[in-house]
Amino acid sequence: MRAAVACVAVMGMSAGETPRIPLVKDLTIWRAQRGGPTQGDYEGSIRVDAVDDQSVTLVSSALHVDIDTRMARTTMRDARTYREVWTTADPEVITGATSMMVSSALLNELATKGSTKMTIIPNTGSGKSGSMLDQMGVIAKAVFSDSTSTGTPYTGTLRRIEPAAVPFTLLINGHPSSVAAIHARGMVVAEGDSMNIELYVLDDPSLPIVLQSGAVGGEGGRVIKITYPDSTARFELEQQLASKRQAEVYDIYFDYNEATITPQSNVALRDIADVLRRHPDWRLDIVGHTDSIGGSGAGNMALSARRAAAVSNALTTRYGVAAGRLATRGAGGGQPIATNSTLEGRAKNRRVELRRL
Repeated sequence: MRAAVACVAVMGMSAGETPRIPLVKDLTIWRAQRGGPTQGDYEGSIRVDAVDDQSVTLVSSALHVDIDTRMARTTMRDARTYREVWTTADPEVITGATSMMVSSALLNELATKGSTKMTIIPNTGSGKSGSMLDQMGVIAKAVFSDSTSTGTPYTGTLRRIEPAAVPFTLLINGHPSSVAAIHARGMVVAEGDSMNIELYVLDDPSLPIVLQSGAVGGEGGRVIKITYPDSTARFELEQQLASKRQAEVYDIYFDYNEATITPQSNVALRDIADVLRRHPDWRLDIVGHTDSIGGSGAGNMALSARRAAAVSNALTTRYGVAAGRLATRGAGGGQPIATNSTLEGRAKNRRVELRRL
């Protein structure tokens, strides 16, 4: 693995239960894209920064670039265009195109009629006419336009594949979950180019999140996890450490291929520190885990060890946890809990594990 991740799996949700995803501040959609053979998965996120009756403000983050944009409620309801392309040149206020989700109108047509005509502006073209964009360059930038469009618009009709919703697996606040998705596919055309596009969309008219998109048979990205504020997180972490003496952590994030902890990790770190304050006799072993990209050699082992040490250092320097209460080590990719052959499986394997000593 060479990707950014690790987080706290703590949400008040029983096994098999799938909550409705709320449109609230700090709702964050994490999407992964396959990198090169030894690079691991690239991750980017779209976070809801503000919600009101008129619009929703989004912040796109990837590879050290954060960009704000606003999506009008009317756009969320009626837009015919879905954009994956984000650039710093585009205006903040967006009309006529959605990001993160398709409009409620498009989902309704797929659900009731079985097809919909739409425009998609993907982060890559088919390559036939020179429209192939640098995938990571696009993801590292951000935001679509209501004036001069960034990227190539492709238009066509998408048709629902299965008559009923299909399961789509991901992590929701650190819990392995399955949500209902509508699966659609169709040929979309731009000037001198065409692509066979596939979409998986959350089957929720109030928030039809695009869970997966891209050319059929290509290396398109998919949502691997969704997080949102949960007041029960600290309590559940405490219960896991008390009863099982172990907890998987999925909300501590690192820079790509580094052990630098990002600001999105602050809530999880604070929860761990709060639990340790409540139990002054507890000591923790912090274990870093990676996926198998790059093999099982020294690189992944060293990266996982550095990340575990970074978590310990953050707890001691930022939150006052005594260093003597924390031990660290790296397990590399040697202890997978899911398959390493899929984006979602690798996301489960990239984690920080807490073990009570």
